[in-house]
Amino acid sequence: MKKENILKNLICAVIAIGLILLGAFCFQESFIRLLEACKDFGLAVAGLFCKMFSLPYSFNSESVFEVSSVPLESIIPIDFSSFLDKVKNFGSKLIDVENIVGYFHSLWLGGYIFFYVILIGIPVIFVICMLIGLNLSGENNDKGVESKPLIAYKRFERKIVVPTIYYVKSFAEFVKDSTLWKTTWLIIVLFSLNVVTIGIEIVSLYFVLLCGFDFSVIYILFYKLFADLSILSRVPVSVWVIVAVVSILIWRKKEGYKRLAKRENKNKRFICEVLCTFVIFFSTMGAGKTLTMTDVLLSQQQKLRFDAREIMQEIDFSFPDFPWAVFEQDMKELIANHFLYNLESIDAYFYNLKITGERYYDDAEYRKYYDKAVSKGKAKPILWGYDVEYYGAWHDNALKYESIFDSLRDYAQAYFIYSMASSLVFSNYAVVTKDAIDDAGNFPLWMTDFFQVPTFDADSKTMNSHIFDNDMFRLGRKFDENNKYKDVFEFGVLGYTEGDKERGNMLDTMELKKLVDEVNQKNDNFNATFKMSRHPATIRNRKFFFAYMDMQRTGSINADLREIGDNVKIESVDSMKMLMPFFAIDELIFNMLVPGFVERYYKFRHDRGDMNLTMYFMKKVVTGINNHYVRAYNTFGCKTEHLVVNEEKKADYYIMPKKIYSGVFSSDALASFFRMKASRTKLGINDVPTYKSNKASVEELEQLNSYFVRDWMKYLDIDGTDGIDVKD
Repeated sequence: MKKENILKNLICAVIAIGLILLGAFCFQESFIRLLEACKDFGLAVAGLFCKMFSLPYSFNSESVFEVSSVPLESIIPIDFSSFLDKVKNFGSKLIDVENIVGYFHSLWLGGYIFFYVILIGIPVIFVICMLIGLNLSGENNDKGVESKPLIAYKRFERKIVVPTIYYVKSFAEFVKDSTLWKTTWLIIVLFSLNVVTIGIEIVSLYFVLLCGFDFSVIYILFYKLFADLSILSRVPVSVWVIVAVVSILIWRKKEGYKRLAKRENKNKRFICEVLCTFVIFFSTMGAGKTLTMTDVLLSQQQKLRFDAREIMQEIDFSFPDFPWAVFEQDMKELIANHFLYNLESIDAYFYNLKITGERYYDDAEYRKYYDKAVSKGKAKPILWGYDVEYYGAWHDNALKYESIFDSLRDYAQAYFIYSMASSLVFSNYAVVTKDAIDDAGNFPLWMTDFFQVPTFDADSKTMNSHIFDNDMFRLGRKFDENNKYKDVFEFGVLGYTEGDKERGNMLDTMELKKLVDEVNQKNDNFNATFKMSRHPATIRNRKFFFAYMDMQRTGSINADLREIGDNVKIESVDSMKMLMPFFAIDELIFNMLVPGFVERYYKFRHDRGDMNLTMYFMKKVVTGINNHYVRAYNTFGCKTEHLVVNEEKKADYYIMPKKIYSGVFSSDALASFFRMKASRTKLGINDVPTYKSNKASVEELEQLNSYFVRDWMKYLDIDGTDGIDVKD
């Protein structure tokens, strides 16, 4: 064990001892009540045992109904008649004059204290603000200079504050990961607060009830319950406030994650139930077309893996006695050795297996020959050792009889898709997917949570989308006829940004010729391949091909593509909303402090080049508030897009920053062209000429290199002496 962990364990042990001592000195009645509860439990079990076997006994097996000897005060009286009297008097006490006067007196006293605090607080706050203002005033150009108090504090911070904070965080992380110490502390606290006692008494009551029950003693149970709970009143109010605040903070985070997951599920239902295999997203510039398409790509990739696992589960339950773990391990090795590398190779492998298997079971001589080869290690056991004669080779699913051989082929293809450790996304721009596979050597599982994964873990386990080589979809002419990737594509999710600029419409391609050697949009047969791509990507009637394009207007792409899919317009987008409950308090604090500080900060930066301790502290505090606010919105924020599908159906789609803005794609996906263009010049924006007045001169208009200006220049003759003459 590391020395650091030994120290942390010692601290945890000291905390545990402190809790025990606290319980022994402040909650000693709880331990006496625990002994009584254990006695009640033992007597109840003994009484039940004696009654079950008709054994005589003289002890009281129903001691759970006896009042405890421990002097704990209950909020209800010990006898039921007194309780009824209090209930009857409650109404009259509620409208009692003395009670009403006391109530309003409490209100007046509370208001008096509140105003008294304000009267004292306002001058104090005013003086503090005035001192801060004086400390931040003044002007200088001492860039990079720090005040002496700031230098001293930074030295203290570096040596004391930062190491302390680091160790506290490290200790908190240690406790978070330590089930032993958390359980130990919890047990001690539960014993001290009588919670364990109440639990034992409830179990004792259960055994007593098995022997019979007398309703006349039910009230005493409530009396004892409230008496046992009265121990909680000894816990300081400040502790309960801290517990309540921490509990609310934990609850609201969990609720926020639930709301995120709920909206993601709505998105998936929209994708699966409303959209078809091919979808075009279109809207105005900067409306979020590529963003929405990328979001859909991420969800659809998960859907493909889910469908693949569902196929495996169906087949698994159809042949529950098949050794699937052995089969999967064999498939994993064949895939790793590149013997099985696509759906077609799997299909061919199991076609040969089917022929071999049918011959094995039909031909006795061949069976002997094959078994002999297996015994010598020259062949694998047929069907991985599955006993066909005992378990059967067919399954009736009420639709058709399924052969074990066909089912194995489908299982292997689904397993190939599910277990593929690379992205299932093909795109003409970079897309990063953060689904992580967890393979301990058995059945792999996918970590598919977009929201609760820590940033570091998500960034350390990423997969990049495959480069979509357009030649994969060109059945006719290709850019490279010898392209080794031209026949690779079988299944996946295709994302194509600016698809109209690649395929064009009839006006764009009207001058292109089909019967030429050079590849173009008329002779590559892209559309024909695209429209048939679902067929090779189908397993057990489930499709594993989906395609998405984005563009600014659907009219910019040929009708042959435009009309085979759904056209989804992004009509409008709502502003970002917070899904985590009770964030209004955080937002109020942020709005009260951050905007005002920002203005004061840049005024300070304008007037002064140095830095002092006051501004340093203020910036630290406001930075913490700002970072909390930003992180909360980045995690629990949500925008609602209002979509129109095929100009008739309206739908909502939810955009959540934690899913789509976490380094998944770059919104300037094709900026590399323009960066290369800008790299060819030695001039910048500051070098471009500006207008000399509020009206452009002719010379300035000529610098526009405009078609409009050029056409007017054809008809106007500008002469410095004679003015403007119109040409014939």
